[in-house]
Amino acid sequence: MGLWYVESWTISKGDIEKHEEIFKKWVQHQSSLIGKEGMYFRRRFGPGGGRVVMTKFESFSDFDEAFEILNNDEKNIKLRDEWASKINTESWKGEFWIDIEI
Repeated sequence: MGLWYVESWTISKGDIEKHEEIFKKWVQHQSSLIGKEGMYFRRRFGPGGGRVVMTKFESFSDFDEAFEILNNDEKNIKLRDEWASKINTESWKGEFWIDIEI
């Protein structure tokens, strides 16, 4: 079983380049802290600047441990806040998806 944490948002108008620069730094830093890399997608149609990132965790405990580390790291918090200043915060959504066999 895999647990996917799926986040989606739109980027503030005119901030796409700066967003991508900040997000890249943030993701690299997170990966160095928790050893996980997400899959990153750009929405082709719909609201401009739509983004989705999916990160796989082994369990809710794995997720909790990772976010405990992230929420206590000053650089991570700084990069997260910088990223949040470039998105439409009301558009952000996070949810869990679980692998199932078919």
